Amino acid sequence: MEPTINDGDWLMARTDVKSVERGALVIMRYPKDETKVYCRRVVAVGGDKVVMKYYSNVKLTTVFTPDNPQGTVFPTGVTPVGNPYGEYDTTVDMGSYYVVGDNTAPGGSYDSDEWGLLPQDNIAGVVIERISPNPRKF
Repeated sequence: MEPTINDGDWLMARTDVKSVERGALVIMRYPKDETKVYCRRVVAVGGDKVVMKYYSNVKLTTVFTPDNPQGTVFPTGVTPVGNPYGEYDTTVDMGSYYVVGDNTAPGGSYDSDEWGLLPQDNIAGVVIERISPNPRKF
C-alpha cells in the first residue's frame, strides 16, 4: 500500500463492517489463502464496471459507476507510457468488491487485478486511522 501505508505502520480499523464505500482502505483476508491479511483500497462496489490496463510505467484502473458513466481513473495524475500490453475488465458482483493497492507500478501490488473480486466476508475491518509512526485519519 505504499506510499499510503508503509511497513511498520500501525492502523486502527472498525470491525463492525456491514458495507464498504469506494475509496475506503480495508483490512482483508486474501481469498486464496485466508491466513494472509492485506490492506487494500476499495475502488469498485457491486454493479460497478472495472477496466484495468497495464502500461510500461503504470497500471490504470478505470471504474464506471451509475453516477459516473464516463469513468474515474485510478490513480489520478499519471500519464501512461506507450500502448497497453494487458487489459482486464469485469462487472463487480453484489456482495463483492474490487480492491487495489496504492502502489500502481506494474507488479507493485497484488490485488483484484491479479486474483479477482473480494467477497464481503473477507473484509475484517475498515481503516479509520494510522496511529504510528505519524497519526493520520483516513
